[in-house]
Amino acid sequence: MIGKVSNLTENVKSLESWIVTVVQNLQGKAATTDPVSIKSHFEELYAQKKEKQPDLETIKGMISSLLSDPEACDKNHIRDMQSDVCSKWHDFTELLIDLIIMQALRDVEEVNNYFINCEHSLLRADSVTIKPEDLQNMLREHKVFHEKLETKRDNAMEVIQKCSHMLRETTKEEGDVAKGRIEHVRSLIGSVWKMSCDRLHLLEEAVPMVQHFHDHHADIGTWLDEISNEVTSLSTAYDNPEQIKKQQDSLKTSLRYIDDHRPLIEDINNTGQEVKILCPQEEAEKVQDLLDKVNHKYDEVKADIRNRLNALAEGFHKVTSEVQDAIDGMLCELTHLNNQIDNAEPIGSTVNKIMDQIQENKAIMEDTADRQQAIQSIKISADDLITKVKSKEHEGLPEEERIKIDVQDIEQKISEMETLNDDIKQKTVSRGRSLEEALESAKKFWDIYEGLMSGFKDIQDCINSQDSPQAESVLIQEQDKEHREMSQSLQDAVPRLEAAKQMSEALTPLIGESGKVDISRGVEEAGEIFEEIGDILEERKVALNEAMERASHFEEEIESVLGWLPKLEETLENMGPIATDIRSIKIQIEEVKILKLQAVGKCVAIEGINSSVQALKNKSAVAAENFIVAVEDINTRWNKLVDGIFDREQALQDTLIKLGELDTSLEDVNGYLQQVEEELSDLDNVHGDPKYLETHIKKLKMVQDDLDNQEAVVRALNHNLAEMRAGDKGSKHSPLLDKQEEMNELWKSVNSSLRDKRNRLQEKLTGVKSFLGDVEDVVNWLSDFEQTLKAVKTIGALPDTAQKQCEKFNKSEHLIQLNAKNDQAHALLTSGEEMLQAYNCHPFQTVQIRSSLAKLKRSCDAAKKQAKKKKLKLQEHLQNVTGFHSVMKIFTDWLISGETSLSKLKTPSKLVEPIERQIKAHRDFHDDVETHKEIVDRLDRTGTYLKYYGAKHDAIVIRNQLLSIKLRWKRLLWKTEERGRLLNSAYKEDKRFADDWKELVGWLDATKESLNKLMAQRPSPVRMKEIIDEIKMYERQIGRKHPRYYATTRLGRNLKDRCTKTDPEREVLSKMLDELKTKWTSLRTEISQKQTQLDSQLLESGRLVEASKSLIDWLEKMEDALSDKHPTRGDQDTVHSLVEQHKAFQEEFDSRRSTLNTLQQTANPEDPAVLQQLNTLNDLWAKVDLLSNQREQLLQKNLKSASEFQAAVNALRDFLPQAEQELKFQPLPEHELAILQLMERHENFEDQLQEMEPNVESIKELGEEIMEHCHPNAVRFVKYYLTITHTRWEQLLERSRGRRKRLEDALEDIQGNLSRLEDLLAYLSDAEVLLLTKQEDEIPETVSLVEDLLKQHMEFHEELQEKGKEVEKFTAVQSDSSRTSAGYTPKLKTVQRELLDPNNPMVTQLQHRWRDVWRMSVDRKKRLHDHLEHLLELESVKNFNFELWRQRYLAWVKTKKARITDFFRKQIKNEDGTIRRHDFITGMLDSKFPTNKAELNAVFNIFDRDRSGSINYREFIEALRPVAKKPKRHMSEQELVHDEIEREVSTCKCRSQFKVEKVDQGKYRFGDSQKMVLVRFLNSTVMVRVGGGWVTLQKFLENHDPCKAKGRTNTELREQFTLADGTAQSRASFSSRRHSGKASNSGSDAGYSSASSSAGSNTSLAGRKGAVTPTPRTTDGRVTPARRKAATPTPRSVARTPPPHR
Repeated sequence: MIGKVSNLTENVKSLESWIVTVVQNLQGKAATTDPVSIKSHFEELYAQKKEKQPDLETIKGMISSLLSDPEACDKNHIRDMQSDVCSKWHDFTELLIDLIIMQALRDVEEVNNYFINCEHSLLRADSVTIKPEDLQNMLREHKVFHEKLETKRDNAMEVIQKCSHMLRETTKEEGDVAKGRIEHVRSLIGSVWKMSCDRLHLLEEAVPMVQHFHDHHADIGTWLDEISNEVTSLSTAYDNPEQIKKQQDSLKTSLRYIDDHRPLIEDINNTGQEVKILCPQEEAEKVQDLLDKVNHKYDEVKADIRNRLNALAEGFHKVTSEVQDAIDGMLCELTHLNNQIDNAEPIGSTVNKIMDQIQENKAIMEDTADRQQAIQSIKISADDLITKVKSKEHEGLPEEERIKIDVQDIEQKISEMETLNDDIKQKTVSRGRSLEEALESAKKFWDIYEGLMSGFKDIQDCINSQDSPQAESVLIQEQDKEHREMSQSLQDAVPRLEAAKQMSEALTPLIGESGKVDISRGVEEAGEIFEEIGDILEERKVALNEAMERASHFEEEIESVLGWLPKLEETLENMGPIATDIRSIKIQIEEVKILKLQAVGKCVAIEGINSSVQALKNKSAVAAENFIVAVEDINTRWNKLVDGIFDREQALQDTLIKLGELDTSLEDVNGYLQQVEEELSDLDNVHGDPKYLETHIKKLKMVQDDLDNQEAVVRALNHNLAEMRAGDKGSKHSPLLDKQEEMNELWKSVNSSLRDKRNRLQEKLTGVKSFLGDVEDVVNWLSDFEQTLKAVKTIGALPDTAQKQCEKFNKSEHLIQLNAKNDQAHALLTSGEEMLQAYNCHPFQTVQIRSSLAKLKRSCDAAKKQAKKKKLKLQEHLQNVTGFHSVMKIFTDWLISGETSLSKLKTPSKLVEPIERQIKAHRDFHDDVETHKEIVDRLDRTGTYLKYYGAKHDAIVIRNQLLSIKLRWKRLLWKTEERGRLLNSAYKEDKRFADDWKELVGWLDATKESLNKLMAQRPSPVRMKEIIDEIKMYERQIGRKHPRYYATTRLGRNLKDRCTKTDPEREVLSKMLDELKTKWTSLRTEISQKQTQLDSQLLESGRLVEASKSLIDWLEKMEDALSDKHPTRGDQDTVHSLVEQHKAFQEEFDSRRSTLNTLQQTANPEDPAVLQQLNTLNDLWAKVDLLSNQREQLLQKNLKSASEFQAAVNALRDFLPQAEQELKFQPLPEHELAILQLMERHENFEDQLQEMEPNVESIKELGEEIMEHCHPNAVRFVKYYLTITHTRWEQLLERSRGRRKRLEDALEDIQGNLSRLEDLLAYLSDAEVLLLTKQEDEIPETVSLVEDLLKQHMEFHEELQEKGKEVEKFTAVQSDSSRTSAGYTPKLKTVQRELLDPNNPMVTQLQHRWRDVWRMSVDRKKRLHDHLEHLLELESVKNFNFELWRQRYLAWVKTKKARITDFFRKQIKNEDGTIRRHDFITGMLDSKFPTNKAELNAVFNIFDRDRSGSINYREFIEALRPVAKKPKRHMSEQELVHDEIEREVSTCKCRSQFKVEKVDQGKYRFGDSQKMVLVRFLNSTVMVRVGGGWVTLQKFLENHDPCKAKGRTNTELREQFTLADGTAQSRASFSSRRHSGKASNSGSDAGYSSASSSAGSNTSLAGRKGAVTPTPRTTDGRVTPARRKAATPTPRSVARTPPPHR
């Protein structure tokens, strides 16, 4: 036992020695000035303290062992030893933590100032601009700022975390103050960090979006200008059908090209809308202007092309005279309209989009309707032609015309035209119905959606306007009422949300894939916002319930205290003076004991209300203002009561001792000590919240104070008993000595027990604080984790970024820590439940513990839910991303393959069988293309989803990829359709040639065979006549077949010429043509030979007359054919055909010479008839021979001319495309050197035109010569060549002259820039001298003179600003930034536009000079303006009337529908809830109230009554309260009574003003009780009848008005003000405008309400559109910025993700 005590003593001495040494060291270090060394030293000591903690626990264990040992003696000494060491350890801990916290608070204050400055910087930061370079600079600067802020935040949070852990070990009230300050700084750091993150996210979104918008806008603008100029340069005044067809094809290609690029226009519009959301209103208006210009230009170009096509179609029907051409033209037009319908984009999801599509569909319907008359006319003409061809009237048609008319082909085309016409009508009507149905559904959906989002916005605004839960139950009830109304409004939105879902289901089947994503995104976003608002309202409900529970308990405590405190005071006051006799003194002592016992029992209640009001003060100084006064009054009265009890008890004991009643005194002291001992024993089971434990610690302090007061009595008793023993030496034993010994033992035991209980309670308090601190740490971490997950909205849209983001999330430290935090949370919850079960105390004693555990559970569940939701979202997004890009890769590969296949395809074959194989292969390819349409839709749908939900920089890549895919896909579709049309056209041509060739060859073979059969045997004379007739019939047949032969030969030759020289089909066609030609020539020769043979047989048979007659007939026919009336000129093919015909004639002519010779030899010269016939035959023969020779010479000459004409035409046709490409419209650079280079290049081009001009003249001359004697078969071709060459050449010359003029104008402008640059430099130099001169002049002190100077300078400044526009043209360089973003970049030409080279020294000088002069002008304007304002302020202050200012301000507040309490809260920057002068003036000026600094300084002086340099809430409210005007007329007695009552009641400062109601003359009801009393005017004093007597009105109000009654508190301060001119103030409750339909105007309060309540909101949600949203505050009353809400989390802004542009 001795060893144990010895070890214990050594350990205690060692620990106490260390504590003493450290405390001395601390006191020495505290005097040093080096904060770094102090901080490090304090932290080192804190670490040493942690190391010494086990020593203390060892001592406690040793003491516990000794106290439990029955052999241990003097256990009181052991307990004292434990109490002493624990007290010293506790005091040392408090001292160390105080010093550390004091030092840390200095750091925290620095952090607070730094983050306040950062907050101001963020609030003053420039808004998003649409200039990419400026935006990139803003992003770079903010990234640096953000990184620095992050470092500061991490360091600050580390300090705050340390402070929070240390504060758990202190039991002082100052710790709560420090904790409140630290929590305020933590909230500030969080809000500033969120603001910085939001701005960073905003800028990171804005930079790629603005850059994308800027680049694409420039490209599209240039592209539209180019298209517009090209279309404008085209002419529609043509009189040739072929040229019109060519022009139509060109315009249709342009229209298709424009339609294919519609996604670019949609992309720039969508991007512009997103940029508008990110930009302020001014920048958004600029973006909208740019979008309007682009859309107008696009629609204008498209409408121009459509009008030109309609004009060309009308012109074509006018100039064409052939039915077949008219049919072909109409088929082409209808096919174009049908393709427009087939290729129409899917129905959109927005109202505006659908309306645009309806207009496009109506335009197609109008174009179709405009063509109905022409279609009917064509059908009539075709029917007439077919009727003529099929009737006998066709005999009257020329043979060539009959050959050209293919009745079956015409009928087939007419049928195709009718089918196309009907299909177009049916498709447009069907699409129109679908569009109308979709429009109706879209209107309903978007109306519901916008109403729903507007309702959510209203609820959100109301949530944002709510203050944190108040302290007074009345105000909390009002807040709860508003909460219920908001919850009801949210529930009322459920049917609308369901209606939106139903309408989305009805609309989705009607629209395209991208539109479906828009609709689903809108519905999903509405659902998310609904859930977020619901979660916030649920959290708000929990907070209000907790606040209501606290407020009710606090008010019950206040009411209870105010109930018993006056009674105790009255009891103490009614105790008479101290008696002189012993009996009376004993009675008085018993009375004091009873009173003391009652007072000690009430100590817990007093400490409870002090703890509650201190917590409220830490939360909000403004909200606690009314309670602080009341509690301070209670504390004063309580302290006075306690002091009075102690003093009276001390006096009574002293008196009793003086009277010699030691025995009675000893009994009283022993009884008191026994009572204290019993009370201390009851503290073993004290458990609960920190505040509850602190209350009992303070109760122990009161007991300690009581013991300290009793110590004098104990000393006096011991002294008197010692003197008595010394005087009575004979008496060794006395009952007094036993009582004295008992008293001393009890004294030691009670003091020891008191210290032990206090140490135990402090340990419990530290343990509970530590536990709650751990809970708070976990809750804060979970809340930060949840907010972090919610903050990261955008996800990577590329496979790499999405995969990395998903892996990063799954492997993130936060997610790993979440599992550990969940385990820790479950452990804390288990420990907490076990703690509550072990405590087994009243629930109110553990409100904080239960609330913390409930909050921990909610936070844990919310964090797990959010993490799971985020994980699923990331996985779903990753699947979409990988699926999109995998499908994109597959489709891109297929697209490349398809494009390659199309590019490698051979030209349409010229033979039937190969082209049939090509058509079959193309059909297969077309089917393959059709199967990929679904993939394109899927890509569009998924890509649209990624564009919405992916990160903006990735979304731009996705957007470009989609644009590229769409354009390439449309190009592939167009090429596929074009290939199909080419193949079909070529097949028809090949088929016609093959059929004609086969028919001719068959006819030739059959004719030759029949001819051979006819001449197989020598005919009899009778039969010979018949054979001759048949031979003539064959001649006629071959003559009729000659146009078909000519057309077939020409078509075959054209097909052969289209083949390349290495094409094997060329050889096949050549063989076919040679075979046809051979057989044709062979048949003609055979017929000629047969005719000659028959003539010989006639001669042999002696039928000379008949033979000569046959030869004469043939010669006459040939004479007519060789006459000059038959034109022999034309194109090369026609003349070549005529040459071949003439050669065939010459061969036949030579073969008939033998017949002529035979006739001459066998003719009888004596027969006059025969001789005459022979002479005629000889003359005719000689004439035909002469004509044949002449024809041969003429044909050779014409063939040469046709060859020259063809060569000239071919040369020009080769030159024209190159020349037209050279003159294609391009934006001109604005560099002089570049312009000169272009001019030199254009001069060379004009030289080429001059070189080509003789060739054009030759074509014109040769063509005109040919047309004078042109063969009918060649007229059409020669005319076509002449028309097309002349038209294109004239257009080329016109465009060349226009190009030269543009270049000359541009050069003139460039050369004029140098002179303008010199003029600007001279102007700026003069302006700089002028400004320098004016700077030296002093500004006058007269208002009129300063106004004149300012007016003059403003004129100069405006002139300078106009010059600045010219300067900007020289200095603003449009950078041709490299576009390195992956994906598609539109291949539209862009040209760098600069007035002069930016490296030009004069430009640099101009830029610097301009900046200097502009800065000087701005500075002078500011100086003049500020000086003028100063003078005006001085003038206004001279006649300043505060009453007028007050009325003007209150009227302005009412107009703004705001509350003055909001302004006061918004400007609070101090912890004490006051506003400094600078903050007041700045805030008032920022509120845009029309006033000035001088007036505000005067107003502040009026507000600041105590001249403290700051104004509090009471001063602010009282200064704005109107002063009641007393009537000047003589008033009656009752009027005086009523006036006095109003005056007294008007001084009530309660939030809910004291109620007074006049019932009748001299009868009033006062207060909530509404008890009627009589009031009279007696002896110039207003008196109130109370009971059986009268009291003054002032005394009556002191007893009943809470703010005037001693010991009572204000429960509400309702602000009632009177505005000028009968203006009224109102306070309306929350109500949804979706039900009300319009704002309520029935209120009567202008905006004044509780300083700490939002229940006084003066507008309902129905009228909130123009309202100023009340600014939320932090827990200490400090105003937060718009993005920071301290009381309730704010759901994400509904306006940030607006519905698609309608």
